[in-house]
Amino acid sequence: MKKKDKDRLLLAEGMGKFARIREGSGNDEGPDNCALCEEYFDDGKCNGCPIMDKTGLVRCLDTPYPAWEEHQSIEHDSDFKDMRIYDDCPQCKALSMKEFNFLAALFSEL
Repeated sequence: MKKKDKDRLLLAEGMGKFARIREGSGNDEGPDNCALCEEYFDDGKCNGCPIMDKTGLVRCLDTPYPAWEEHQSIEHDSDFKDMRIYDDCPQCKALSMKEFNFLAALFSEL
């Protein structure tokens, strides 16, 4: 499989994860349930990850993800292993949608 095709598949999995989070049936466990991290994250590096290729930064910096993660920690005391929509929180919904849209835009760019 070509890298572009593999990356599109992995991005689609990430989009699915955030769609499930928005529906209330999924959660985010950081790199532990990220298809892209499972493929590319190694020893603090993200070599080959299409997100890092776009931003030039590791760990999804310069994407909507850090704001999602920070909100989960500050507002919901999340331990980063069970980030989800809490109590129908509008900010959780907005931030998860931003991450979904970021992944969808990157998917379209490949």
